[in-house]
Amino acid sequence: MISRVEPPVWLVVTTLPFLEQRAYRHIADQGFTPYMPIYCSVKGQTTKKGKHIVRSQVHMLFQGYMFVKLALGWERLSGTRGVKAILRFGDQLAVCPQVEIDRLRASEDAMGYVVLPPAPVRFHVGERVQITEGALSRRVGTVEGPAAAMDRLRVLISMLGRMTIVEINERALVSASHR
Repeated sequence: MISRVEPPVWLVVTTLPFLEQRAYRHIADQGFTPYMPIYCSVKGQTTKKGKHIVRSQVHMLFQGYMFVKLALGWERLSGTRGVKAILRFGDQLAVCPQVEIDRLRASEDAMGYVVLPPAPVRFHVGERVQITEGALSRRVGTVEGPAAAMDRLRVLISMLGRMTIVEINERALVSASHR
């Protein structure tokens, strides 16, 4: 026997891959209130010709999940187009507290995107780092700044008798001062 919920509540539903927007529309069409927190990421990229391109892309904060506020008739959700299932823990429906929904909505900007906190900075410009993976493993260099590709840093190293800037994945670096 599935648990009863005291209305109104926010249930968690899983969506079929790439059908989140369809599920959102069909849930709203049934009179429920869907909430799908989204955020916008910005990525820089350098083309082969050296031109720098900035692209923004919208992502779901919880890929494959959506919140649905409802008062009665949660059973109808399972037959909704784009909905895979109603999330449950055994025979208990997964309920998200109103305070968490309010917290998410309070973190949205004027365009409705959730503003994520900045990623922690592991290395600073000028810091000495050692490369731990790949062909350049064990080389020590100096951080010059972020690279165009996400999660990569520009590192100045001595190679073939001259100073060269290479782009290295941040996970392949450790602080040289800790070694």
